[in-house]
Order: sequence, then C-alpha cells, then structure tokens
Amino acid sequence: MAGHSEAGDGPTHAVVWTPSGSGSFGVTNLGALPGGIGGEAQAINVAGQVTGDSEAPDFTQRAAVWTPTGSGSFRVTDLGALPGGTFTTGNAINAGDQVAGYSDRPDQRTDAALWSPSDRERSGSSTWAPSQAEAGARRSASTLRVR
Repeated sequence: MAGHSEAGDGPTHAVVWTPSGSGSFGVTNLGALPGGIGGEAQAINVAGQVTGDSEAPDFTQRAAVWTPTGSGSFRVTDLGALPGGTFTTGNAINAGDQVAGYSDRPDQRTDAALWSPSDRERSGSSTWAPSQAEAGARRSASTLRVR
C-alpha cells in the first residue's frame, strides 16, 4: 500500500506499507528528490514501483517514481514536465511502467500527461519521456486510460 505520512518534522513523506507478519505492517519512508524535503505517494504497481510527487529543491512539486533497489530502499526519479511546466504529479502506474498524471503549462492550465520510461531508464539512467496524454485535450487525469 502506498501513501503519505506526517512525521514530527513537518512535511509529508511518501511511504509504503508492507506486511510484516501476524497482521501487522512495516512502513518505509521512500525519501524525496535530491535537495527536496517531502512527497506523497499516490499509486503502486505489481513490481513495487511507486508514483506520486516529491518536492524539488526549487520548492516545485514534481512527478516522481520510486523504484525498489532490492535492499529494502528505493531510488527516486524526477519524471519531468511538459514544455514550460513546473508543477507535476503522478497519479497511476501500470505494469508497463507508464505513469499517468498531470503537468501544468506556462498559461496556468493543467494537462493530463503520460510518462513512459525510455530504454535508458530501463537500463538504470534517469530519462523518462513526458507527453500530453491526448494532443490538445485538457482532461482530468482521472479519465485517462493507461494502456
């Protein structure tokens, strides 16, 4: 299960809860983008990848993916924004590692966005490719169907 938790230090933290036996759960703080201080997890896929948003060093909200490293920790990746955008979030992630969410634009409007990992990301770099989910459309990300 993915979500967020508030600690005594003020900001919210993106977290995942995993079964730890006897009906109890352990919680893992996913961390933030380098230089950021908080975030919120929105969704998790079958591979354990988590999407949501993390505060960037310039205090903007950035769509992010946290990928399990196999050692109980996660690697966080900034997914970027549509051209001219600064405020983004990931709302859903599928088994094909595609993230559905939204990105703002310079004219203050918000567009649905779809991020797909490039071949480089699949091999460990941090390049994802944001695109408008539907050219010219201004839809709520909740209506987006990720294939």
